[in-house]
Amino acid sequence: MISQETVSTIEIKYKRLKPNLNERVRRHWAASEAIVMFLYSWRDTLPIISPQNA
Repeated sequence: MISQETVSTIEIKYKRLKPNLNERVRRHWAASEAIVMFLYSWRDTLPIISPQNA
């Protein structure tokens, strides 16, 4: 599970950057973060990114 500290850090970064981003970049950034958070939450069950395979 993603720690609250990680979520807070992402929120802080996004809030700082948001005024300077156009809509396309905002959507891309949000989608990228969602993918990273999803993969991080499943890291122990997905064999490709499992720490045991590192």
